[in-house]
Amino acid sequence: EGVKIGRRYGVKFASRLTANIAAFGGDPDNITLAGESAGAASVCMHMMTPEETTGLFHKAIIQSGACAFQLRSAAERNAFGEEVARKVGCNDPNAALACLRGKPVQDLIAAADAAAGGDLMALAPIYGTKTLPRQGLDSLESGKFVQAPVMNGGTRDELRLYVGYEVQAGKSYTASNFTEALHALYGDKAEAVAKQYPLSGYSSAAAALGSITSDFRPDIGINHCLSVETATLMARRVPVYQMDFADRDAPALGVSIPLEPNPGFELGAVHSSELNYYFPNFSNTSQISAPDLKPASQALADTMVATWASFVRTGVPKAAGMPKWESFRTRGAAMRFAPGKIGLFDPAAEYRCAFWKSLYPEKFSR
Repeated sequence: EGVKIGRRYGVKFASRLTANIAAFGGDPDNITLAGESAGAASVCMHMMTPEETTGLFHKAIIQSGACAFQLRSAAERNAFGEEVARKVGCNDPNAALACLRGKPVQDLIAAADAAAGGDLMALAPIYGTKTLPRQGLDSLESGKFVQAPVMNGGTRDELRLYVGYEVQAGKSYTASNFTEALHALYGDKAEAVAKQYPLSGYSSAAAALGSITSDFRPDIGINHCLSVETATLMARRVPVYQMDFADRDAPALGVSIPLEPNPGFELGAVHSSELNYYFPNFSNTSQISAPDLKPASQALADTMVATWASFVRTGVPKAAGMPKWESFRTRGAAMRFAPGKIGLFDPAAEYRCAFWKSLYPEKFSR
């Protein structure tokens, strides 16, 4: 591996890389690349560019970010960049780059927000460059990704977090505006979605919307069915261990802004809530001040840490007292982590992925 690294990045860099890893007590021949949310997307970018990254790591952990999510091309994003440049007064294409570099950061952020409108992925990475040559689905289908064991998955109630933010900010979701909310997300497919997910099956409209979007939302890669799609395609070539964090008593810490513990509906195991289980008292702030977990949740955290450590060491996740974690290829099963209820389940069936694929075939593999 050192020879491969040396050829691509230079012997001096490879030497420093391995020396630094060893100096921190690590094994430079056994590196695991891990990330959550935007960090998961970063892991995906490295996985999907084997021409540049093969040999730099040996296992990957991807939490709450699907490598199968479709990005925009470099050509498409060039138009967006030109719009941002116009908004800050950099209208000369020949001098735009130098002009942009001279603008205050806050002006660039404001211009980008204005140009993006409601596009959540306007500033996401692009494909069609040396950094990311192909769409994620193309890499997964063709096998052009780093051939390494993978742990992949997310949280059971991922996007209830963002519904919680909306409710906290004053938005109200009720039976009377539920269909309207679905139309805003799914357009002319909203009626089919409402039929598949009747509101009567949930305690509130807000909880229903959070659960539905967690299963699938076409404009963002944080959803169960694209995670399952990622696992399905990767498992054709490498060992994949699919997971689902499901402690609905987990503290909802929020991501970039604080979230009220009770925004008016039950949050459950929302996006980023599992981080507190790996990093004690993690609070998404520099204080590391989150309260201790409840005993049952702490016991779950201990098992999760042991499982992750096993995967980092050996490439096989296991821990004392929990069922054998079968690879995804064996029978399409994922390990669900809930207090006192750790076990395998069928994520594609539970999250109705066949239904979503029938509505959005272009978002899934052929």
